[in-house]
Amino acid sequence: MKPLEYQEEWLSAYLDDELTEEQRQIVASRLASDPGALATLEDLKRVRKLVSELSPWSGQDLHVNIASLATTTVVGVD
Repeated sequence: MKPLEYQEEWLSAYLDDELTEEQRQIVASRLASDPGALATLEDLKRVRKLVSELSPWSGQDLHVNIASLATTTVVGVD
């Protein structure tokens, strides 16, 4: 059986604690030796934080918002 190799996609799973122990060790080793991988992990953490700070979804569909905007008066249009 071929040994596992690091995959960048594992970084998200690493944050979610969804990796096998072997995968987790591979990622940890890569993070310790690769500043680029560590920077990507930090970027993922920042994105998750920003997303968590977004306002909750209002429940309206996008087409309802667009229709509402389309029926408002547009400046300069008679």
